[in-house]
Amino acid sequence: MCVYSGDNGTGSRCSWSNADPDWYSGEVQCSWADNQVVRSIYNRGTSSSYNWVVLYTGDHYCWAQNGGFGSEFNTKIRSHRWRTSCS
Repeated sequence: MCVYSGDNGTGSRCSWSNADPDWYSGEVQCSWADNQVVRSIYNRGTSSSYNWVVLYTGDHYCWAQNGGFGSEFNTKIRSHRWRTSCS
């Protein structure tokens, strides 16, 4: 899963191949996510079991496998995990 600071997959990028409970101080850190919003996302997941990535703020946002990019997203994200459904 990749997140970008710019629209349509542009700008700074952070990527993960596993869930991360804390983007700011977890195993894989996203150096710009604590003071910038995520503007675009791409879920490049390949699991046949977990086809959704759920992004957490105070709420949650879901992205299906092979879904993403765009410019409608404008939110600070703190963590994510892969799920079997959007919940």
